[in-house]
Amino acid sequence: MTEFEIATLAFQKSTLAFQEATLGFQEATLAVRRTGLWIAGAHVAATVVIGLGQIAVVAWGIRTMQRAGDRRAAEQDQRHAEAMQALDMQRQALETLIAGQREQGEALREQGAALREEGAALREQGAALREQGAALSALVARTAPAGG
Repeated sequence: MTEFEIATLAFQKSTLAFQEATLGFQEATLAVRRTGLWIAGAHVAATVVIGLGQIAVVAWGIRTMQRAGDRRAAEQDQRHAEAMQALDMQRQALETLIAGQREQGEALREQGAALREEGAALREQGAALREQGAALSALVARTAPAGG
């Protein structure tokens, strides 16, 4: 074999070795890409699971707040109803007290009118007694012995 043939064979061997190395590199690159795809897929799956978990936590929190708000509203409605019932009882008590005061005022007015009438009668009786006293004094003065 000539030198040229030997050099050509050596060149072909080195080219073949280069191609085999390139093929190995490509296979390694594909393996890395496949692994990268699995990692990317796992990353996407983890992101989706975490996102769904966050949505679930937020939804649970909102529902809990709604329930607490409903419970507070029911408690406030109950307190309002109790306060209104207490105020109604106070109103009824005040109306009863006012009615009693009105009746007492009427009774006092009637008593005042009766006392005024009694006062007028006593004044008349006093005037009559004064007249009797004057008449008795005049009688005693007429019937009394002289000089005595």
